[in-house]
Amino acid sequence: MRVVTDLKHQLISSPSPVLLVQLMSWFKTEDDIRIWGGPEFRYPYTLESFVADTQLDNLLTVCLLDGTGRLSAFGQCYNRLDCCHLARLAIAPDLRGRGLVIPLIQTLANEAKGEFPFSELSLFVLESNEGARLAYEKQGFNYLDYPAHRPDSYAGPDILYMRKTL
Repeated sequence: MRVVTDLKHQLISSPSPVLLVQLMSWFKTEDDIRIWGGPEFRYPYTLESFVADTQLDNLLTVCLLDGTGRLSAFGQCYNRLDCCHLARLAIAPDLRGRGLVIPLIQTLANEAKGEFPFSELSLFVLESNEGARLAYEKQGFNYLDYPAHRPDSYAGPDILYMRKTL
């Protein structure tokens, strides 16, 4: 696992427990964690279940920090249908709406280029998550039908699929 920890792309081996506790504090309810982590993310969670459910050992993970070392944004990606599939994107609650999704997505895509080939980015987003949908639309993501059989946990009518050609 590689983790980008700041806008200068400093790589470290894993997010510290301090960063994980900061991230965990962003999700106050079961709905919050499911919107972010997906339908299979356990709630209530412990540090151990949170680490396991985020699959830190299997997914490329990016943490953007502010100048004081505070977690500002978190995201993951992996190869799905030959796209760089973005997952578990989150911005600190008090920093939302300030454009941090742009460097988060750019950093994930740049880091993924060294891992696997792709020419498109993709993601799932809940229809009810208007703030995230608008942010992705502004970044050039388009709504598409999912091009394969969806896993049952992602087959709900309120789960939208978006892609962006690079």
